[in-house]
Amino acid sequence: MQKTCGSIINISSDAGIKAYQGFNADAYSASKAALILLTKCWALEYSKDKIRVNCICPGVVDTDMTKPFLKTEKDKEFMNNEHPIGRIGQPEEIGKAVLYFASDDASWTTGAILTVDGGESIK
Repeated sequence: MQKTCGSIINISSDAGIKAYQGFNADAYSASKAALILLTKCWALEYSKDKIRVNCICPGVVDTDMTKPFLKTEKDKEFMNNEHPIGRIGQPEEIGKAVLYFASDDASWTTGAILTVDGGESIK
Protein backbone atom coordinates (compact mmCIF):
# COMPACT_ATOMS: atom_id res chain seq x y z
CA MET A 1 0.00 0.00 0.00
CA GLN A 2 1.39 3.40 -1.01
CA LYS A 3 1.58 5.97 1.77
CA THR A 4 0.96 9.57 0.86
CA CYS A 5 1.30 12.85 2.68
CA GLY A 6 1.70 16.48 1.89
CA SER A 7 0.22 19.92 2.04
CA ILE A 8 -1.99 21.83 -0.37
CA ILE A 9 -2.12 25.57 0.17
CA ASN A 10 -4.79 27.52 -1.65
CA ILE A 11 -4.60 31.28 -2.07
CA SER A 12 -8.00 32.95 -1.98
CA SER A 13 -8.73 36.54 -0.89
CA ASP A 14 -10.37 38.43 1.91
CA ALA A 15 -12.92 39.30 -0.79
CA GLY A 16 -14.05 35.68 -0.50
CA ILE A 17 -14.89 36.22 3.17
CA LYS A 18 -16.49 39.66 3.14
CA ALA A 19 -18.45 41.80 0.70
CA TYR A 20 -16.91 45.15 -0.17
CA GLN A 21 -19.16 47.98 -1.27
CA GLY A 22 -18.06 49.46 -4.57
CA PHE A 23 -15.59 46.66 -5.30
CA ASN A 24 -17.50 45.75 -8.49
CA ALA A 25 -15.91 42.33 -8.79
CA ASP A 26 -18.75 39.97 -7.95
CA ALA A 27 -17.40 37.04 -9.97
CA TYR A 28 -13.96 37.48 -8.39
CA SER A 29 -15.45 37.46 -4.88
CA ALA A 30 -17.67 34.47 -5.63
CA SER A 31 -14.76 32.46 -7.02
CA LYS A 32 -12.62 33.27 -3.98
CA ALA A 33 -15.45 32.20 -1.65
CA ALA A 34 -15.74 28.97 -3.63
CA LEU A 35 -12.03 28.33 -3.14
CA ILE A 36 -12.48 28.68 0.63
CA LEU A 37 -15.20 26.03 0.67
CA LEU A 38 -13.20 23.85 -1.71
CA THR A 39 -10.34 24.01 0.79
CA LYS A 40 -12.62 22.66 3.52
CA CYS A 41 -14.00 19.92 1.26
CA TRP A 42 -10.51 18.83 0.20
CA ALA A 43 -9.32 18.93 3.82
CA LEU A 44 -11.96 16.31 4.65
CA GLU A 45 -11.42 14.34 1.46
CA TYR A 46 -7.62 14.13 1.61
CA SER A 47 -7.13 13.79 5.37
CA LYS A 48 -7.30 10.01 4.98
CA ASP A 49 -4.16 10.28 2.83
CA LYS A 50 -2.43 12.51 5.40
CA ILE A 51 -2.64 15.47 3.05
CA ARG A 52 -3.37 18.76 4.78
CA VAL A 53 -5.30 21.43 2.89
CA ASN A 54 -5.34 25.03 4.08
CA CYS A 55 -6.16 28.42 2.61
CA ILE A 56 -4.66 31.89 2.88
CA CYS A 57 -6.86 34.93 2.26
CA PRO A 58 -4.69 37.98 1.59
CA GLY A 59 -5.95 41.51 1.61
CA VAL A 60 -4.50 44.16 -0.67
CA VAL A 61 -0.85 43.32 -1.24
CA ASP A 62 1.71 45.40 -3.15
CA THR A 63 1.83 43.32 -6.35
CA ASP A 64 1.54 43.87 -10.08
CA MET A 65 -2.20 43.11 -9.76
CA THR A 66 -2.79 45.99 -7.34
CA LYS A 67 -0.43 48.59 -8.83
CA PRO A 68 -3.06 49.96 -11.28
CA PHE A 69 -5.28 50.81 -8.30
CA LEU A 70 -2.48 52.57 -6.39
CA LYS A 71 -1.22 55.07 -8.95
CA THR A 72 -1.56 58.25 -6.94
CA GLU A 73 -0.60 59.16 -3.40
CA LYS A 74 -4.31 59.74 -2.71
CA ASP A 75 -5.09 56.16 -3.85
CA LYS A 76 -2.29 54.76 -1.68
CA GLU A 77 -3.37 56.78 1.35
CA PHE A 78 -6.99 55.64 0.93
CA MET A 79 -5.99 51.98 0.67
CA ASN A 80 -3.60 52.18 3.63
CA ASN A 81 -6.38 53.73 5.72
CA GLU A 82 -8.77 50.92 4.79
CA HIS A 83 -6.59 48.50 6.76
CA PRO A 84 -6.71 48.74 10.57
CA ILE A 85 -2.94 48.14 10.69
CA GLY A 86 -2.58 51.25 8.48
CA ARG A 87 -0.90 49.86 5.40
CA ILE A 88 -1.23 47.36 2.58
CA GLY A 89 0.63 44.06 2.75
CA GLN A 90 3.91 42.98 1.25
CA PRO A 91 4.35 39.75 -0.75
CA GLU A 92 6.82 38.44 1.84
CA GLU A 93 4.07 38.53 4.48
CA ILE A 94 1.93 36.17 2.43
CA GLY A 95 5.00 34.02 1.79
CA LYS A 96 5.54 33.60 5.53
CA ALA A 97 1.98 32.32 5.93
CA VAL A 98 2.60 29.84 3.11
CA LEU A 99 5.79 28.69 4.81
CA TYR A 100 3.87 28.07 8.04
CA PHE A 101 1.23 25.90 6.34
CA ALA A 102 3.93 23.99 4.44
CA SER A 103 6.01 23.38 7.56
CA ASP A 104 5.89 20.70 10.22
CA ASP A 105 4.71 23.44 12.61
CA ALA A 106 1.31 23.08 10.91
CA SER A 107 1.29 19.28 11.05
CA TRP A 108 -2.04 19.24 12.93
CA THR A 109 -3.68 21.99 10.88
CA THR A 110 -6.04 21.23 8.03
CA GLY A 111 -9.09 23.04 6.71
CA ALA A 112 -7.84 26.32 8.17
CA ILE A 113 -8.65 29.66 6.58
CA LEU A 114 -6.04 32.28 7.49
CA THR A 115 -6.70 35.92 6.71
CA VAL A 116 -3.52 37.90 6.19
CA ASP A 117 -5.08 41.25 5.47
CA GLY A 118 -3.98 43.87 7.96
CA GLY A 119 -7.31 43.48 9.76
CA GLU A 120 -9.45 44.51 6.79
CA SER A 121 -11.86 41.56 7.09
CA ILE A 122 -12.73 42.34 10.71
CA LYS A 123 -14.36 45.66 9.77
